[in-house]
Amino acid sequence: MEAQLQSQGLKKRIGTPAVPVNRPLLMVAARTVCFALVQLMFVLIYRVTWQESVAWWPFFAVAANLICFVLLSIFAKAEGKSYLDIIHFEKSKLLKDIKQIWWVFIAAGVAGFIGLSGVGYFIYGSLTPPDQMIQPLPLWAAVAAFILFPLTNALVEVPTYMGFCLPRFEAVWKSTGKALVLPCFFLAFQHFTLPVILSDVTYMIWHFLGMIPLALAVGFIYIKIRRLVPIMIVHYIMDVMTVVGVLTLSM
Repeated sequence: MEAQLQSQGLKKRIGTPAVPVNRPLLMVAARTVCFALVQLMFVLIYRVTWQESVAWWPFFAVAANLICFVLLSIFAKAEGKSYLDIIHFEKSKLLKDIKQIWWVFIAAGVAGFIGLSGVGYFIYGSLTPPDQMIQPLPLWAAVAAFILFPLTNALVEVPTYMGFCLPRFEAVWKSTGKALVLPCFFLAFQHFTLPVILSDVTYMIWHFLGMIPLALAVGFIYIKIRRLVPIMIVHYIMDVMTVVGVLTLSM
């Protein structure tokens, strides 16, 4: 209900100085750009080769998450709201949100498997394409990545695309279907630049295309329940499952 009331309020205010259209347009592409820029800065500052930088991708994501969190907070404040308003957090509905985790996890897991495995089979001829992202780090870095990457990603990624951008696009285009296009596209496309692997663009293409079914699933799940907390919790669990490989190889 709260999400619907916020959406109705946005329809009246979108395009005004308080809620300009350029903010969701900026945020929908911000993470994709930030990932690449942070990696470039890492290479320049620490004087490592581009290939050596790839293993540090969790920290590119953490840095981009911090930047986007600050932007979300600034934009929300400019609208008289807060970050908690963006994620539709309601303490009274927390138990209900938790009860929805199981089916959201199954739906997202199936969509992710179909996408990554299906595109992997088409590109590589195998259901298990090589994973360039799972590389060892110094143990201190691997532990930090294990803690910070899933947490910051869960708090920022889906709230950016579905909590902030989607409702504002709905208010502009007056169509949920049209409003889903850009958030779902960039939710998938951001993986093209996380990380940028100059020696293996095929992998980057696989990473992007393989995420399209999951991005669509996230969009449709959010439209169905209009709650972000269950999706954010599932996102956290999935990201832990991803980065645990880095921690394991680093021990």
